[in-house]
Amino acid sequence: MRPLFKAPRKSRASIMRARGRFKARVCRSIIEDRDWRARLELLSRIYPDEFAKTEPRVIVVQEPVHEPTPVIVNVIRDAESDAAVELFGKRPKPSIC
Repeated sequence: MRPLFKAPRKSRASIMRARGRFKARVCRSIIEDRDWRARLELLSRIYPDEFAKTEPRVIVVQEPVHEPTPVIVNVIRDAESDAAVELFGKRPKPSIC
């Protein structure tokens, strides 16, 4: 299907310039005037990508899973430590306050 009207390059540029001026004029009037809601609605319908309301989005941030750090404990036992346990008994565990 062929377009009914194919504008030459010069008139395309002037159309884009006119649209930009329109957008700037409406944005300026939104800032300056007290009743801005109708103009904002107009912009949101003409330029939905820039001015339309978007659906609320939930952003989910997943924290990385931390692997537990392995702890290696070396216990050295010898004849003296076994003898001390036999003589004095086991050491009491420290109390945590």
